[in-house]
Amino acid sequence: RTKGVEAQILSNGLSLNDEMLRSYKEAGLGTIYLHIDSLQRRPDAKKGISEAGLNPLRRKIGAMVNRNGINCALSLTLHQENLPQLPDVVEFVLTNPDFYRLLVTLCTDFRSIGAELNPDKEAKGTGILEEGLEAQEVSNAEVKRLLAEKCGMKPFGYVASSHDLREERWLLY
Repeated sequence: RTKGVEAQILSNGLSLNDEMLRSYKEAGLGTIYLHIDSLQRRPDAKKGISEAGLNPLRRKIGAMVNRNGINCALSLTLHQENLPQLPDVVEFVLTNPDFYRLLVTLCTDFRSIGAELNPDKEAKGTGILEEGLEAQEVSNAEVKRLLAEKCGMKPFGYVASSHDLREERWLLY
């Protein structure tokens, strides 16, 4: 913060408490992105819960973050399984004063990217990714179409791929 940069962290919120948040605030933390989505395995949420079903948990942790003077944003990873619920998450963020931003990451099978970048080598999993992840991948085109149809939202800008400036890698709404 003393260098003019806002410090931000991404957290699942499980271990956050008032004492920790006060120390983060004193250290200069500006924003916490809470990663709470329906495809996580969480001890504080039932398996198979919907995105909307997570809103009470999001409200509880978001209020605690805000109470300690830190901005709170929501982070969501989109898979084919929860893609249809994105409008519910957008509505939650737009109507909840404890959240000021939504960061959406699209499910990507990084093994295929590795194969693209180095076609001479066999693509190998990292051990963290499950087999068949390519079936859960979500494209920017799917997100654009869904947000336009269900929320009336269109992106105002994008960050391009470093390989092709016409490829929309990150969409801004």
